[in-house]
Amino acid sequence: MQWKALLYSKKIADKEKELSLFLREIQQEIRCIGIYPDNDLDNLKRQIEAEIEKAKVVVEDCLYILEEKEEWDASQALGMAVLPFVPEGKKQPDCFSDAWIVVEGFEDLDMDFLQKTYERAHNLPWTILKTKRCVIREFSMEDLPALYELYAQPSVTEFMEPLFDWEKEQEYEEAYISNVYRYYGYGMWLVCKRDSGQIIGRAGFEYREYEDETELEMGYLIAPEEQRKGYATEVCRALIDYAEKNLDFPSINCLIQKENKASIHLAEGLGFEFAGETDISGKPMLRYTKYCFFKTNKI
Repeated sequence: MQWKALLYSKKIADKEKELSLFLREIQQEIRCIGIYPDNDLDNLKRQIEAEIEKAKVVVEDCLYILEEKEEWDASQALGMAVLPFVPEGKKQPDCFSDAWIVVEGFEDLDMDFLQKTYERAHNLPWTILKTKRCVIREFSMEDLPALYELYAQPSVTEFMEPLFDWEKEQEYEEAYISNVYRYYGYGMWLVCKRDSGQIIGRAGFEYREYEDETELEMGYLIAPEEQRKGYATEVCRALIDYAEKNLDFPSINCLIQKENKASIHLAEGLGFEFAGETDISGKPMLRYTKYCFFKTNKI
């Protein structure tokens, strides 16, 4: 799915200069459709449907920037993706708590943010990063069979936990998508070949508590037949850069079993330094740490 039209409350655009300017900037890229809020739900739904039809798009293609409860009710009745706006100091309608995010202003609004908002509303996986050969993206439930194929390959679970049985893994992944991706914005992602979309591994971040601190942990897995081709280094370098730009942690950690010489070599090559031994669920692990140097465009 790809969004094709941005609906917006004209009431908001009239009073929010940043939104008005943004709409002018993107009119060549995407259809922008103004809606005057109507307190009558049926009238509002008819207005939205008429404007969508006039723009020659369908409801599923649209994202709606709105402010009023009536707009929310109409959009949800039609199955639309929404971006609620609540100006600072105004009480937020209870229904907005079901939205992925609510904004108080439009200073940082851009097309990437709107795309991600649309994808969250329709439970579509985010594309996180692209490297020369790979795409790093979120897991979706349609990927579950491929994930089992990956973990069924020889040596994959030598240094990591296997998957649960199908039913339990399905429950786990559904909860992970809802609670980790949506809440934190990061997690363990899939590594796919850029040219074919083939899933060849997993990589990403988790948070882990060390004594009184919560720190970021990086993990990675590349399918055995794709190892020794530089994929792990390529992907992990991109992940480190992503963390420094976007995640507010002072360091990144890798936890590696002593016997996993290949991962130790990779971590050291990426600039991680040995920081001691630790115990994870009764298993001794080596802890390697790399301190972050935040980029100026960190969000």
